[in-house]
Amino acid sequence: MEAAKQNKTFIFSSEYEDYFIFAVNIFFISFTLLFAYKPSLYVTERTSLYLIRDYLFFNTLHVPMSLYLILMVPELKTWVRRKNSILGNYKYEIATVFFVFIIISIFGHVVGQLNKPLRPIFSSPTLFFAGSLLFGLLNIYHGLGQNCGVSLTIQKTNLDPTNDKAERRERSLFRFLTWAVVLFSCAFQLQLAYDNPWTQPFASFFSAVLALFAISIILNAFTFAKNIRKKKVFFLSFLVVYPFITFVPFVSFVIGAQHGIVYFFITKKMVKNSSLEKTKKRKMLSWMALTALVWGIICIPRYYEISKYLGSYFLLILLGFLTSVDLFHFWLDRNIFRMRHKENRELIAPLLLK
Repeated sequence: MEAAKQNKTFIFSSEYEDYFIFAVNIFFISFTLLFAYKPSLYVTERTSLYLIRDYLFFNTLHVPMSLYLILMVPELKTWVRRKNSILGNYKYEIATVFFVFIIISIFGHVVGQLNKPLRPIFSSPTLFFAGSLLFGLLNIYHGLGQNCGVSLTIQKTNLDPTNDKAERRERSLFRFLTWAVVLFSCAFQLQLAYDNPWTQPFASFFSAVLALFAISIILNAFTFAKNIRKKKVFFLSFLVVYPFITFVPFVSFVIGAQHGIVYFFITKKMVKNSSLEKTKKRKMLSWMALTALVWGIICIPRYYEISKYLGSYFLLILLGFLTSVDLFHFWLDRNIFRMRHKENRELIAPLLLK
């Protein structure tokens, strides 16, 4: 019985969490189909949907978690000490990157909105538009990168050589899907900026391309070893929402929601597998939840026009700071979860694979 338990593959911390995420995937796919049938629901309930995405499904609340990990988890604190840096000490690099993101983000928000003489330079579709577009593309890359990474960790817990070819195909297909979504997003945003009509054949073409890559990734999951095949298919089933992105705005909601809830369970697993004492793990998760709650309260101005209470400049500086934290989160995660580096494989991979 114990041997059978050891052979079980967990994506997250337990069988229960794995199947909870599968149920969430089915929920998101079902609602994507509903909003494809009744797109007007997205327009009338947009603010409510975004609050549900960012708070109930952790899309906003998960952002400070990566910083919390490097401050509190022993393995990640060791990783920071061992990590090579152009500044000699990786702590200095982290602080410098964060400071640069703050300056860039606040400058973009304040100058782009309030400085009248310079506004034409920074307004859509020029530099300010390019900054907004870049932020959106980083979101896409970040989300799909997480799905690819989680999927790849499933077979890393089962070192079966029959998985090697399928793994290489999966990596390639994820790259194709990511770039297809990026190209579509660029084309769509440029169309909005220049008020050009979005033709149905063009949207249908992109949908077909995205469907080709998404379905190919799911079908490729059937070529993995039997003991991990089912979980890979269930987890990757979420990718079927991507072809709808060309004509169902609601897809941007479910992509963010799925990213947030999956990130929460990844973080929980890393804390559980760390060398912290059991009581300290519980305390850390409690403090992390409190930090996420405070961060969520700070982010509320994103959803409501409250400049008359805070003042226009103060609000834009606050929004710039919030954007800088998002950018820093993208950068830090990219470094934490990049397993091509030796220190990442030695210190971080075990937290994900146990």
